[in-house]
Amino acid sequence: VATVAALLIFDFTASLASLPSEVSVPEWEGVPSNCLLGVLACAVSFGISSLGIRRGAFFGLVYYLASILLGQLIANAPPGTSSDGLGEFVITVLPFLILPIQGTSDLVAGIGSGAAWPWGATGMVVYHFALWTAVAWLGLRRIEGRPLKL
Repeated sequence: VATVAALLIFDFTASLASLPSEVSVPEWEGVPSNCLLGVLACAVSFGISSLGIRRGAFFGLVYYLASILLGQLIANAPPGTSSDGLGEFVITVLPFLILPIQGTSDLVAGIGSGAAWPWGATGMVVYHFALWTAVAWLGLRRIEGRPLKL
């Protein structure tokens, strides 16, 4: 709740600061997507920290940066460019391993439009919430059985 409140404050402040004198609705479209992505990033951070990894914050930062970079590579990769099946397999499997940045944007964009519901984006966001919740649950179970020594 605190993360969503902070993200709303920062996003609305940034939106208001960058708006021209006339306010238009498209300028505000990134706010819900950023909030959803921030909550998803909190789930990832909690999942990583519950594992008790010594360099968990660094691992989280590397994961976020790799997700951004690999997400851009996947989005810009033309279909069928790989001559072998391995490249297509990697492009197919990689979205299940990285943070769904484009998926959150697609989900929020599909909510207000008159188009069909974005089931693929919804499934990807729910999958990542479930994945990182399961990682956190396993980490907390491990810590419960064998507490960490600080």
